[in-house]
This record gives sequence, structure tokens and C-alpha cells, in this order.
Amino acid sequence: MSTPFNENEKPTLVTLPLDIIFLLLEHCCDLDSLLSLMASCRTFYFAFHNYPTSLTHTLISREIDIAVLPDAIQLLKAAEISRNGPSFSDLPIAVSKLFGEGREALVKDRWSLADGIAAIRLHSIIDGFASKFASYYLSWLQKNSKRDQETPPSVLELARIKRALYKFEVFCRLFPAVEQDDKSEEARYAIGSSRSENPDFDAAQMSFLSFLSPWEREQLACIHESLWRQVAPAFNDLALHDSWWGRERIAYVEDIDDWYTESILSRGLRSIYDISLANTFTQRRKLLGSSSPAWSADFLQKAFDRHGSLQLRQASTASDSEKTEQRFVPFYTDLDGGPEVAWEWTHSFEGREGLAEEMEYQSGRACGYVFWDKERVEGTGWLDNEWEETELETEEEIALMAPTFEEQQLSWHARESSCCRDGYWEKGKGVRPLDQAP
Repeated sequence: MSTPFNENEKPTLVTLPLDIIFLLLEHCCDLDSLLSLMASCRTFYFAFHNYPTSLTHTLISREIDIAVLPDAIQLLKAAEISRNGPSFSDLPIAVSKLFGEGREALVKDRWSLADGIAAIRLHSIIDGFASKFASYYLSWLQKNSKRDQETPPSVLELARIKRALYKFEVFCRLFPAVEQDDKSEEARYAIGSSRSENPDFDAAQMSFLSFLSPWEREQLACIHESLWRQVAPAFNDLALHDSWWGRERIAYVEDIDDWYTESILSRGLRSIYDISLANTFTQRRKLLGSSSPAWSADFLQKAFDRHGSLQLRQASTASDSEKTEQRFVPFYTDLDGGPEVAWEWTHSFEGREGLAEEMEYQSGRACGYVFWDKERVEGTGWLDNEWEETELETEEEIALMAPTFEEQQLSWHARESSCCRDGYWEKGKGVRPLDQAP
């Protein structure tokens, strides 16, 4: 309803009709512009609160791609489940209900301003990671493609990467890792297995992964490894130079099979993003902690392992007719079919259908093989040969930069013998105070 307007008066912000003020708010180009306008005067603040749901929905629809909006809403629901702190026995039901809602139904959900702000902020991070990872995958794909020049990623391809990032964050919210500080091997395995061996917790994680098709699980594995590449440099900076970490003999990590970096990844995308931006020792130490790092044994990597073992057991007991009738129903129906084509090419032999993040396909994941459109997959020339006959050229830069074990041992001994408990160690220069760290 419009506010009274006197045509003889010169209009001001305060005297503008309410429907005009609503249009101004509705046409804010981004979240920060809307928040600034709301904070500029009481008129805009109270006008927003007359139509909070409508304005928030309009802004979210503009800021978050419609292709991934259901995934953003699913994450919102996962966060609510996490806040309510369900018991282990309730978790499998909560996961099933979360994935049981159709994508179309999710889009109809109402947003609060607080949830909208959080969703848009996170989507900005996801947008950035998606572009960064797509460039990384394309760089290796180009080296292994018969095309002279690969084209930039399509809208569909970027959307697949974003959906996988959302799935990773949903997993973080539903199954936050229990971080441990005990460094003994006995404690690592005893504590690490206590929660994951709870039948309800295990069932909930298996349910989460089972709701995804095999190629969606492999997309999640691609993202898992890509996010690891974002945190490993910071972790290794401290492993090589932090005085206290040297005393604890924290080793340089060369691959994703590491419980320390799993603990860091379990913190979620916002934390990973902050760590990826830190480029000095001091910044990285502030984010990763000044004491010895925590570790986690019940996050995504172990879930992949357990789910794979479960699938192999089920496959070994299934009859031939059951195997033939088995159909994979993806949470998201990808009409292009490129990821399914790529996955079926690599898994053309029987027995590995339920597995994800296997070492055998690491080179394929470095090329982002389950993210590409069908036209791109076919254009690489990969499908002309069997996977077993294909050798993809990829390298893990983090592993190539790793010091030898002997070099690490010398570093540990040097830091153990130093009288400086908190400092920056450098070969040939010893340990110096933190305020002199690069």
C-alpha cells in the first residue's frame, strides 16, 4: 500500500511512497548494496521489514544461480539439523528426509534475512572455488586431450562443480569431525573408530553417500582433493618451519591420505577459504593454531572407504539378476550425461561401481573427468581406448616439493634442540622469534 504523497511538496527519501522505496530496495545490485541502503536511514530499514521475505527471496534469486539454488537450500536445512544436535539414532532419518525432498520443492522454501546473508556469502566462496578448480582441471585436461585448445568451462560444467562443493559443505554440517590431540597410534585408532563404528552414525554417512550416484560421489572426491590442495601448502609451511610442530615431529603431507589435513578440511568451506588466502607464516599459524595440530579419523575420506567396503560386500552377495537390475538414480538429473559417460568409461569393468576416491582414478580426477559435458568428454579422444590402456599425464605439485625423510628428521632434531619453544625455523639460520618470521 502506498504512503500519502503530496504533489506540491518536493519529494525526499522520507516522503517517497512505500512502493517506490520497495522498488529501490528490490533493485539493489548485490547484498552489500542492500545492507548499506537499509543502514542509511530508518525509512529504508523499516520499509525492508515490511517485505522481508519477498525482498530476501528476490536478492537470493539474483545472487545464487537457479541451477544450484536447491543445493543452497539443502545446505540451510543441513545446518538446521546440525544446530538441533540430533542423536546418533535420529541422524539416519534426518539424512533420508533431507535427500527425500525434491529439488523443485526445496526452491519454494522461505528465507530469513540472516539465512539469506549467510547463503550469499558462502555462495561467493563457492563461486570462487568453482572457477579456480575448473581452471586447474582444464590445465591437466588440455595436456591429455587431442583438441588443440579446450574451451572455457560451460555454465553446466561450473554448476556441477558448485553442486559438489555444496555437497561437501552439507557433509561438513551433518558430520562435523571430532578433532583429537592425542598423538599415540593406539589413541588414534581407538578414538578415531569410536564414533564411525557407531551403527547409527555409520548408517547416516552411508545413507548420505548412497543418495548420490557413483559419478556424483566421484565429483565429491574431486572436490575433496581440490580442497586439500588449498590447505596443504599452509599446513606444510608450519610442518617445515614451526618450532613447536618440529618438536611434535609433524611431517610434511604429500597426499590426501592424512588425518591432520582431514581435520582442517572438516571445518568447512569458509575456513578452507581463509586458509587458502593466507600467504605468510604468521597468517597461517594464526589460522591453524600455535600448538600441535589436531587430527580426525572419521571424516569424508574414511566415509568413502567404509562405503566402498560396504558396496563390495553387497556386490559379492548379490545375484546376477540383482546386479543387472541395479540402477543408479542421481540426486540431480543431469540431462547432458557427460559425467555418467566419463564414469562408465573408467568403470567399464565389473566390481568397482560403488567405490569413490580410488587411487587408480586420481589422474582422471586431476582432469576433472566427471565434471565435463558429453561433447567435451568425447572430444578429448579418451573414449577411443579402454581406461586400462590410457595413461593420463598429471603431477601433484605438493608431492614434488616434498623434502626427503632424512631432511625432515634433521629439521626435527634442530627444532627439538632449540631453546626457543615458539619460533620460525629455517635451515642454516636456526630458530628465530615469531615477529621475525616471513
